[in-house]
Amino acid sequence: MIEINLPGARAVFTSSEGGASPYGALNLGDQVGQDPQTVAQNREAVAQLVKRPVVWMCQTHSTVVKYVEAPQADPVDADGIIVPAGLAAAVQVADCLPVVFSAPKEKLVAAVHAGRKGIEGRIATEAIRQLRELGATQIFAALGPSICAQHYEVEVEVGEKLAQHAPQAVLPGRSGHVYLDLPQALALELESQDVPLDRSSWSCTYSDSNLYSYRRNPQTGRQAAIVFAL
Repeated sequence: MIEINLPGARAVFTSSEGGASPYGALNLGDQVGQDPQTVAQNREAVAQLVKRPVVWMCQTHSTVVKYVEAPQADPVDADGIIVPAGLAAAVQVADCLPVVFSAPKEKLVAAVHAGRKGIEGRIATEAIRQLRELGATQIFAALGPSICAQHYEVEVEVGEKLAQHAPQAVLPGRSGHVYLDLPQALALELESQDVPLDRSSWSCTYSDSNLYSYRRNPQTGRQAAIVFAL
């Protein structure tokens, strides 16, 4: 587990915490086949760690971002959430990019699920747009662990849409294939929005056995990025 500070906020990036394969000791995904009570206990442990209610999402690789002002009994149908001070926002991943944002003056934070489809749909830009509509004057972002380009090979046709937005993030692969550098694609998107990105907590999920990776093992859990205003 890694904790970092953003201006006006703190972010926590969890790991599998060891434990029995394939779910480790801190699976936070509620749709991966593990006993729901265990997942609920793990999520409660995270809430105790951050000392505030955590808003979770039911993620579907959409570009939907929602502003949530109160604790929720059930996960929110979205792939990005914005919350005020007093709440924490969480995003679950196992290769996709977990991106967190802070707007320190307004005490707003956001958590975004930015996989390939989310980046193609510019979900991070949508989160930034909504933060600015809520009055954010300065926005900062941080990136958690995700899969690296070396381990994310796809067919050329799959990479074509990403290449339209970020050609620098689509790298040559073996015949008929390319490698996708999602962190680079996200960095370029945030640069276009004048939002600085902290990549100090980034590492490759596929390469680190302490992190969940769907590409390494399709039956696996989910780590999370949790962010809250200070």
